[in-house]
Amino acid sequence: MSIVLAGSARRSGARRLVGLLLGVAVFALAWWQVRMFVADDTFIHLTYAKHLRDGEGLVFNLGERVYGTTSPLWSLALGALGWARLDLLLIARILSIVFGALTVMMVSRLLCDLLARMEEHRMVEPRIADLVWLMGTLAWAADAWMARWSASGMESSLGAFLVMAGFSAQIRAEGRHSRATAWLWAAAALIRPEATLLVGLLGLRAIFEAGSRVQRARRLGMVALPAIAIGGAWLAYAASFYGTVIPITFASKASEQTPLLHNLGVQASEIAATRGVEALALLAGVPFLLRRWRMAGPHLVALVWLIALPLFYAATHVLGITRYLLLMTPVLACYGWVSIAYLASVIAGRGAFRWGRGAVLAAGLLALAVNAYVMARWVAPQARAFDRIVHETLIPTAQWFHDFTPKETQIAIQHVGVFGYYAERNILDLSGLVTSNLTDLLAAYQYDRVITEFRFADRARPDYLIDVVNEPRRMLRQSPFAPCLDLLEEKPYDFRGLRTPEPGYLTVYRVDWSCVDAKRGG
Repeated sequence: MSIVLAGSARRSGARRLVGLLLGVAVFALAWWQVRMFVADDTFIHLTYAKHLRDGEGLVFNLGERVYGTTSPLWSLALGALGWARLDLLLIARILSIVFGALTVMMVSRLLCDLLARMEEHRMVEPRIADLVWLMGTLAWAADAWMARWSASGMESSLGAFLVMAGFSAQIRAEGRHSRATAWLWAAAALIRPEATLLVGLLGLRAIFEAGSRVQRARRLGMVALPAIAIGGAWLAYAASFYGTVIPITFASKASEQTPLLHNLGVQASEIAATRGVEALALLAGVPFLLRRWRMAGPHLVALVWLIALPLFYAATHVLGITRYLLLMTPVLACYGWVSIAYLASVIAGRGAFRWGRGAVLAAGLLALAVNAYVMARWVAPQARAFDRIVHETLIPTAQWFHDFTPKETQIAIQHVGVFGYYAERNILDLSGLVTSNLTDLLAAYQYDRVITEFRFADRARPDYLIDVVNEPRRMLRQSPFAPCLDLLEEKPYDFRGLRTPEPGYLTVYRVDWSCVDAKRGG
């Protein structure tokens, strides 16, 4: 650690504090643009947490033990904090914001340490390193996706923080294996299950790095102990409580069968939208960095992670959306800026210091401008639109069910979070995230056919059906069971999502099951 601390001395003290404060200020400014955003999935975690708080167990529907939370540690933490009778949504949003700011600090710290290592190997000009650290910190702080998900009350910012803290601990271990990294990444795997890949990469590093069998076994044990203590404890609970160790949400997402190339294309476009500068720099500089660093273990784990995670999503047909990619984009940002530092130093070393410094400034300003554009053009408008959807459409409708329907009422809907939390009625999840017996139907027929053709009728008989789609009253035109549906309400809204910017309609129907049975029998 002494080498790292000595190499980063210029970026410590007052200058580092000023840089960090600037980074947090930029993050706060970005967050302010989307402060109203909350995702429907947030309320899935909150529903699990509420039922845990109330002594009903970690469940979505009361009496149904379905493993539908892909972030059990987040739901458990919210439920535990809820025992103090604090507002669960407020807790979730505060924690999400706090870990977003801490991730900015962790990116700054990791970038500082990486640059110090480069100085140790004479790979970067010190004045270039100082400027890269500042611009890299500010560029990440402005990340539009990080701001969005840090406002949402979701687990994404905590997952990003744990991943970055693990990489930072690796670098500070100066070539040794870090116990802290193993514990941090074992915890990250219960925030996002994909982080289990990091635990696996850490284990492979322990096995294949030079050393005797005893040394390798000791290193592997260092990785395995936290995974068993944290992950093993959860898996034992999940197996006994749910009867499975695999969240149903994973099968539901995979049932969408997103084509591999399309999946990779979506991921590439979302990374390029905010981190394109760093991605291009990394592609240009990584061959030289690998040669100079001689494929050092921590750096190799980081670079493999940047490849493995997108491929994992593509191979499993799980669409790699922005909040999933936040597990890797801070790492990409750090190593991208390391590449910028190296390339700029090469320019400066050839007697063109001003050009090298100018290249760093240009890259930083471009990254800031790109994120500002993405925020203003897409992210902030969608956040405001979805805030209207939640507070003017979803919550009032859910509260109507809470106030005017019997407790045994079942509601079939695709967007389950708000309704599960506010309606407090049994939910038949038409997307398969928290309902265990529809996954095969969704894989075979997809949502539109499952709902219009009443494919779910042999599995459940909901009292109400809520259709959320981009055309009004489509069930009355497309479904053969239209005569069996009593239209109660229809609410239009705009800008459904970043991938579905067109207007949408929430339509509430009461289902006459005697009519459905008659038509099916005929």
